[in-house]
Amino acid sequence: AYGAFVTAEQFHYSGVIAAVTAGLFCGNYALKIMTPSSRIAVESFWDYIAFALNSIVFLLIGFEVHIRDLLSTWPMILLAFLAVTLGRAAVILGASTLARLTRERIPWSWSWVLTWGGLRGALPMVLVLSLHRNFPHRDLLVTMTFGVVLISILLQGLTMPPLLRWLGIIKRDERQTAVELARGRLMAAHAGLEALERMTYGISTAMPQLRDEYKEKIKNIEQDIGQMEPNLDQLMDQEARWARRHLLLVEKNRIIDAFQEGRLSQQVYDRLLADIDARLLTLETEN
Repeated sequence: AYGAFVTAEQFHYSGVIAAVTAGLFCGNYALKIMTPSSRIAVESFWDYIAFALNSIVFLLIGFEVHIRDLLSTWPMILLAFLAVTLGRAAVILGASTLARLTRERIPWSWSWVLTWGGLRGALPMVLVLSLHRNFPHRDLLVTMTFGVVLISILLQGLTMPPLLRWLGIIKRDERQTAVELARGRLMAAHAGLEALERMTYGISTAMPQLRDEYKEKIKNIEQDIGQMEPNLDQLMDQEARWARRHLLLVEKNRIIDAFQEGRLSQQVYDRLLADIDARLLTLETEN
């Protein structure tokens, strides 16, 4: 994926877009062939590398930018921040307005979150640092970029949780999170038990003990869920919503597989996928 950046630059194309495209392609392909242990190791490795590289970028900016430069150019930094924010708002709200004329509509609250959630970080600083030393007004661009990133992280980053709560997007509390976590563990335990029943070679002596452990684990989790949700009506409603969402995702995956197998045309595939996405959106946004 990173080699795609250098290759694209040699042909005078966008190295950033090339790296992102190659990364998406490689990542999606790798998920299909990696074992769970390999996936955990790779994700942990790249999380660490990303943290280290981001830290290095901010250190490099620290060598380039001085406090007095930030203070002397704060009006231009503020104007630049407003420009990028308003530009993002115009694009997102404009696209959302056009999308509402189709079946791909999204709630207005989501549009505002997409607008305000466009935090600036390491990428713009890397791009501005890559400018040649003789580039006109390079020092000013470096200072303004760091100022915009600083405002973005402090202002947008710190105000995002209140915005999500004010728009009503975050509705769950810690109790709901605990219930969902318990349900996830229950599904995982059931999956483990089902896999154990299919494993008949090489572990016959350990089978009874493992089966008892999983059954005991499932029993304990079910008791915990029962204590978390004493309201039977609420429990049934949440179970029904989860089941509908799960079935819709199963339908969507089947449509995608059929298209990749060449059993559906592009037009039919788009219509079916749009219908399922609209039903998923309705399910996610209804009270």
